[in-house]
Amino acid sequence: MRIGTFAEKYNMNVSAVRYYVERGLLTPQRRNNQYVFDDDCMKDMEKILRYKSFHFSLSEIELLFFLQRNSQLQDQSVSRQFLELLNKKKLQLNQDLDTLQQTIKDLDEEIYRSTQKTETASLKKRMPGIPLMFLEKLACPHCNAPLQMQNAHLNGTHILDASLSCSCGYHATIQDGILLCTGHTDVTPFKAYENIESVAYITEEYGKEYRSLMEKSYLWMYHQIPQNRDSLTMLAGPFTFNFLLQYYTKFDEDTTIIITDPSLSRIAKFQEYLQDAASAIIYIAGDLDAVPLCSGAVDLYLDDFSANNCIFTYNRTPYNVLSHWLAKDAPLIGLFLDYCKTPRSIRAFQKEHPDLMTERMSFSYAKTSLQRNGFAVTESKIIGQTSGREMEFHHQVGREKLPFLVYRAERKK
Repeated sequence: MRIGTFAEKYNMNVSAVRYYVERGLLTPQRRNNQYVFDDDCMKDMEKILRYKSFHFSLSEIELLFFLQRNSQLQDQSVSRQFLELLNKKKLQLNQDLDTLQQTIKDLDEEIYRSTQKTETASLKKRMPGIPLMFLEKLACPHCNAPLQMQNAHLNGTHILDASLSCSCGYHATIQDGILLCTGHTDVTPFKAYENIESVAYITEEYGKEYRSLMEKSYLWMYHQIPQNRDSLTMLAGPFTFNFLLQYYTKFDEDTTIIITDPSLSRIAKFQEYLQDAASAIIYIAGDLDAVPLCSGAVDLYLDDFSANNCIFTYNRTPYNVLSHWLAKDAPLIGLFLDYCKTPRSIRAFQKEHPDLMTERMSFSYAKTSLQRNGFAVTESKIIGQTSGREMEFHHQVGREKLPFLVYRAERKK
């Protein structure tokens, strides 16, 4: 039979058959410049498949074929060597089996621990609410006056439900431990990705290279956070991604983390994921302009894609609001994706969102916005960029490369 028929018979590619011929494992005849495979070739092919099923490498199979073809295993020394190869492979497979069995045992234990952890987490109560002590950090976003609290339902020293108001007309509520402000929605207005509400969707919609760059950026951000500082209050959001999910266990009970987002369902997801945090976590749902934080309430801002996503959603950065909330020496530590070198990809965003001002999706615009609101970038660097070799991020067009840029900004002196 010819090579195509032979390859089809054994469910192989023609190129693989040619490779076996080149290595001398198959020895077809040649007629009219074409290979012709006979019964001997079929017997050899069946031997190859059998030896491969024994986990022999091609080099080992070549040696087995050499011993068989040159003595037909009639010579005792050759036959002994052939058997030694088989026994050596059997010993190796037994060792591999022992290793696999131990690995399976270890995996079973890990599955059990993870199952127990998941079941324990599902039995936990929701976060206990907003600490009474945090009320001193709340103020009317319109007139900066202290807020009045009515109809409070407490869980010890934490507020589960309450009504907050100001004489100027501002009003907010606390429900199930979440502070609800004007503009909160059931679903997010940020529609760039299919599964944004899952919080952890980043692992589902991005390539490995993209995730690796994100991990390196997060590590840089983490090392920028002051260590061993008492009573550190950090703010993240809106549209924050996975930094806190990865690093929240690093912060102790002296740290307060504020997470804000317009989407109530997204806030509820964070509340679910972070329920075992040692830190006090304040959950706020609503428009950024309506969040009732007093002047200087925040010691550090974590920009985990937030500036990018605010530009995408609102065509502006969050820095004007942050300038009021941040203490004088509070830094902004962030990750920014600079789309200025990906014009086709950013236009793909714009097809779905015609109002997007694509020229603002650049770090130069973010720096200008920081400066306009009294901040200056004190450090920035490109962690790396996607290679463009494969689909690495949503809306990527062609082989465009997306830089990952980290930065630190502080108030101008």
